[in-house]
Amino acid sequence: MDGVLDLHAFRPRDVHDLVPTWLDACHEHGLATVRIVHGKGRGVQRRIVHAILDRHPAVRAYRLAPRECGGWGATLVTLCDDSQHPGTSCVPNMGGAVAMEFARAGSDCTLEATQRIAAPCGVLFDFLADPRNLATLTPPARRLVLLAPTPASLGAGALLDYRTHVLGLAITWRMRVVVWDPPHASALEQVRGPYVSFQHAQRLEADGDATRLIDRVTYRVPGGVLVDAWLARPHLRRTFAYRHAQLALRFPAR
Repeated sequence: MDGVLDLHAFRPRDVHDLVPTWLDACHEHGLATVRIVHGKGRGVQRRIVHAILDRHPAVRAYRLAPRECGGWGATLVTLCDDSQHPGTSCVPNMGGAVAMEFARAGSDCTLEATQRIAAPCGVLFDFLADPRNLATLTPPARRLVLLAPTPASLGAGALLDYRTHVLGLAITWRMRVVVWDPPHASALEQVRGPYVSFQHAQRLEADGDATRLIDRVTYRVPGGVLVDAWLARPHLRRTFAYRHAQLALRFPAR
């Protein structure tokens, strides 16, 4: 990767999904500074890019480029440095730090993310069990839509159908609840979707009057290491950073 994204080559409607995914890939590959060429014009594209940068967990700072690098038609972005803790990312949000750790053993990949949420286990479990809250916890660029029939609340054996978008492509998912132990544990497994296999397990542990939420995703991707490094891992990193930021906003620390 050369660390330069020229948006002139892409459709405006793709920017909301393209820029976060590209930033994730740059961060994953250890780039410290990158440049986004958004053009000058009336500044609409620049404002869209800057709004994305304001929310992206891997962005430390950004500024308009100097004249020799495109001037106000481009933005220089400084990315966070995770080199001191390889494989782990501490993503700041409204509720503190979310610890994320990726691992790989053969074809099996795992993500584990942990956060302290200012709500009792039962309250948090009920919130996560309501399918209507799934869209709230998913980045807007994914354009998640629940597909009928949608259960009013999840439970053992329940099926959940929904559609998301990645890089402009619509993807249909079907997930089945395979573990249901309120208010301490749950797990959903992919029945149909983009992964070879995918399971998302959640464990809730009481921590005083709050809850320690531990998300563990186990997955396999078609295409192996390259697809995981360039697409799946950055996608999951951003998705769970956004998810935990929304939970912290929904249940703010007192």
